[in-house]
Amino acid sequence: MPDWAHRSTYHKCAIIFSIVALVGSLAYAGYIYFSTLADKNYQPDPFLIYIVLAAWTLLPPIYLWFDWEFLCKDIPPKDREKAEGRVTHTHELVRNVWLALVIVLAYAFKVKWPF
Repeated sequence: MPDWAHRSTYHKCAIIFSIVALVGSLAYAGYIYFSTLADKNYQPDPFLIYIVLAAWTLLPPIYLWFDWEFLCKDIPPKDREKAEGRVTHTHELVRNVWLALVIVLAYAFKVKWPF
């Protein structure tokens, strides 16, 4: 097992937490979206909507930064090139999924854009 294997423990916890949060957020977004379609007078709690959006907007990039700065620094030089390529690819994939999720949530929550 490599010296930097503790990184996988953090990732397993993050993946479990992310899946639970993702399912909960999408379920809440679906509830809000379909409730506003069914009842035009329905007013969801904007505070909770902004909390969910703020969490999904800020937490994934903070975790990716934490992973890169603190968890990847223990990669030994002999494994660095291979590992950094994989980490970079994973971060790019996560970024794309994360941005799509934020856009879907903003649409489902019917967020009004300032422009």
